[in-house]
Amino acid sequence: TGYDQQGKGPDTAIYMYQNFVNQIRDKHRDFQVRLIFTRMKQTGGPELTASLQEALRLREKYPKWIAGFDLVGEEDALPDLSTCVEQFISIEKEARKRGVSLPYYFHAGESNWTNNSDIVDALMLRSKRIGHGLALIKHPRLMERVRDRRIAIEVCPVSNQVLGYVSDLRNHPAINWIRSGLPVTLNPDDPGMMGYTFSYDFYEAFMAWDLDLADLKMLAINSIKYSSLEEVEKIVTMEKWKEKWDQFIRELNEEAKKN
Repeated sequence: TGYDQQGKGPDTAIYMYQNFVNQIRDKHRDFQVRLIFTRMKQTGGPELTASLQEALRLREKYPKWIAGFDLVGEEDALPDLSTCVEQFISIEKEARKRGVSLPYYFHAGESNWTNNSDIVDALMLRSKRIGHGLALIKHPRLMERVRDRRIAIEVCPVSNQVLGYVSDLRNHPAINWIRSGLPVTLNPDDPGMMGYTFSYDFYEAFMAWDLDLADLKMLAINSIKYSSLEEVEKIVTMEKWKEKWDQFIRELNEEAKKN
């Protein structure tokens, strides 16, 4: 891999990411990164077709770096996923012909409106995960399908509160999902823009939802179990994580004995 001819574009971005990750791995050997190709939500048309084709090209060229495709942006003000179905079906056919997959990781349900339809669209399009999914709590049957299909919900506590979707995190629907057996992961959403680290999401969830150590362990495991890693990579990563978790527990016990 290397820079593209103009010294810019996705190929150059991936090349830069590779260099940065290699530098980090000099000190943290287990560090890994996957990228999801994203575009702002738009109606189906030539621009979306071009974006999907570019995502498929990158997925084929960098399978260890490009995890899949997503459309992002404020859902209530932008077109529904349903307006893009023709383009999604077309790119899936092309992907099968080329022997490549282009998984979807759709941002869906970040809305206070009951009639938000992106959750339904994301399920119909077999999204691997659902970003935010706040509207899901208003549709019990859809919750059942998400649970049965083991589709993880990417919950972003700090972002949801900052953007006004959940004013009091104690009322966040994620605790209902967790207790109902739906797969949940914690995510930082926009830490660079909002100025906080991932630890804040875990801390706020821990405090607001009255979680215990077992809950935190489950959330950490889910982040690996429902990641975009290959199955073999998940097994290796899980074993490494378990070693670190066991060390963490030993340190907690030792600290407790001191007190």
